Amino acid sequence: MNQFSGLLITALSVLTAAIVSGLRLKPYIDAGAARTPASFMLYPVLITLAITVPVVFLLRKVQGKKDIDIGPIQFNDRMPFIALGCIVYAVISLAFFYDPAPVPSGVPSPQQQRQPEPRPEPAEQPFKITFPASRSR
Repeated sequence: MNQFSGLLITALSVLTAAIVSGLRLKPYIDAGAARTPASFMLYPVLITLAITVPVVFLLRKVQGKKDIDIGPIQFNDRMPFIALGCIVYAVISLAFFYDPAPVPSGVPSPQQQRQPEPRPEPAEQPFKITFPASRSR
C-alpha cells in the first residue's frame, strides 16, 4: 500500500505540472504567439532541477537507502525525482513566471511601430492598368 501511495502521488504531481503548463500556455495560444519566451519553460525547469536533485540525494543519504520514506508513503527508484520535481515546477512557475497577458506576435510593440510614410501627391501617383475580366462562356 505504501508503494501504491507513492505511485499515486507521483501521478497526481505529473498531472498538476501538466495542468499548470496548459494554463500558462493558453494566453500565448490565444494571442497567436509563434514562440514562447525562455521564461515560459526553461527557467522554471532549471530552477526546479537545481532544487529537486540535491534534495532527493540528501533525503537518500539521510535515510541511508535508495527508497525514500516520507511518513507512510514510500517512493521507489526515480519516483521522488518525478514527484518532487513536478510539484516544485508547478509552484515556481506559478509563483515567479506567470504571465497572464503576453504580447501577440502579430501586433508590433510600441518600439517596433514606424511612422507612416507620406503619400505622394495625386499628380505624382503612377497610373493603374486594369485588365478586363475574363469572359465567361
